[in-house]
Amino acid sequence: MRDFDVQYQINRLKRLEKIVKDRANDPCSLGDLYVIPEFAVVGCELAVVLQNLDDPLLWYAVPFDQSDSMVGTWDVVVDESVTKCGGVLRCGRGCWISSDNLPKDKRSGFVDISFVNEAKRVLRCLVGAEEVSWAVRENVDCDPDYAELLDDITKAVTAFESRVGAV
Repeated sequence: MRDFDVQYQINRLKRLEKIVKDRANDPCSLGDLYVIPEFAVVGCELAVVLQNLDDPLLWYAVPFDQSDSMVGTWDVVVDESVTKCGGVLRCGRGCWISSDNLPKDKRSGFVDISFVNEAKRVLRCLVGAEEVSWAVRENVDCDPDYAELLDDITKAVTAFESRVGAV
């Protein structure tokens, strides 16, 4: 790696660390990442992507998978150049959660708002409110390894909802 590239990465990480530190005492907000035990077991964090319009203390969060191994139709790739680390928002496996169940001490970072907005678009398509405007990734969606990954993530969502009480 060239010296310029290394310095750029160091400066980028310093800026991101400052943003995370500055937001440490802020209430839950869009893009926040949380380390939750049920998701950590499957190598994921929880990313806040939507606030409930009727109840501002209710948030929709999706697993953020840093493995970036397989990307299906309902997933959003998060570019590491904008965020602390790259990964995939697994939009097809989210849950509603009260901000009471998102403690500040479990906040680990954030996903840039551009990826949150992309996740919102995917969610609108998922529920049929908008037409899918990207290529369906059928080859990944039908892959047995991908199905197993999503099963594991679904079990994490179910375990989390059981622990905190499904909303």
